[in-house]
Amino acid sequence: MARRSVGVRPDRVMQTPLGDINVVSQDALVKALVDAAVVLDMSGGVLMVQLGRVPTGIENEMVTSGALVTWMDRGDARPQPEATVDIFPALDAAEEEDDGGAPYEPDEGELEPDELADGDDLLSRAEPDDDVVRHAEEAVVQDEPSDDPEFAVQGA
Repeated sequence: MARRSVGVRPDRVMQTPLGDINVVSQDALVKALVDAAVVLDMSGGVLMVQLGRVPTGIENEMVTSGALVTWMDRGDARPQPEATVDIFPALDAAEEEDDGGAPYEPDEGELEPDELADGDDLLSRAEPDDDVVRHAEEAVVQDEPSDDPEFAVQGA
């Protein structure tokens, strides 16, 4: 069961006989509801909208001071924490790693930046994989696809 909420916070100030009050504009509320409708269309489920309302000081007038838009996968869904997922763990680790300001040293076999000229063909410097070359030559000579499943054409 899943339940997710988003708060719609005040985005403007309204002057009233009671003083300035923070309110949610219709644009902000409608945007949150359209976003929720997209989630409903994609996932199904139940949508609940709760509005905070405050008086303006004018008889029988109230305005929206906040909203809570909640999507649930079903009507009796209970809140459960959302898992935190770091999609960039390698970048975070690299940023944390401190090399002490040491100059860049290429790995063995890695080209130095000044070794690359404009228009340099890096493929010509690569060591060919013997199996790839052999299968490519066989395919050209036989003019047929290889029987080796590693080199099979998808969908053929």
